[in-house]
Amino acid sequence: GATHLVDASQSSPTDIIKQICPNGVDFAIEATGRPAVMQQSIESVRNQGGTVVVIGNARHGEMLEFNPWHLNLGKKILGTWGGDSIPERDYPRYCKLTEAGKLNLTPFLNKPTYTLQDINIALEDLEAGKVARPVIKMENLD
Repeated sequence: GATHLVDASQSSPTDIIKQICPNGVDFAIEATGRPAVMQQSIESVRNQGGTVVVIGNARHGEMLEFNPWHLNLGKKILGTWGGDSIPERDYPRYCKLTEAGKLNLTPFLNKPTYTLQDINIALEDLEAGKVARPVIKMENLD
């Protein structure tokens, strides 16, 4: 499990990681979708097999630039698309777990939430980068 937490708003995550693990970490999981964080992840993994797993989706048109020497050093970059999720099977299960109080999603919800009537505002906020994933509350749909 994790033994350290790095607050990237207070210091350079790459520098802190190198202080904790001078040779770099075995794995870095990038979930923000920000190319700058992807680059920090590449710089943070160890040579000869350190692996970056990119989960986050960058905005359309954004580019990732990094020194190709990292590849010569044996670092690996692995992209993902949706993991092993099967939406038809998994989403109904997650909804049932949430409704039963067995899965608390509140800490993960973006603020603000939107009503169905405000869906266009939600899309505008998404495109403007104000929210990562807009949450639409489906209430009073009768």
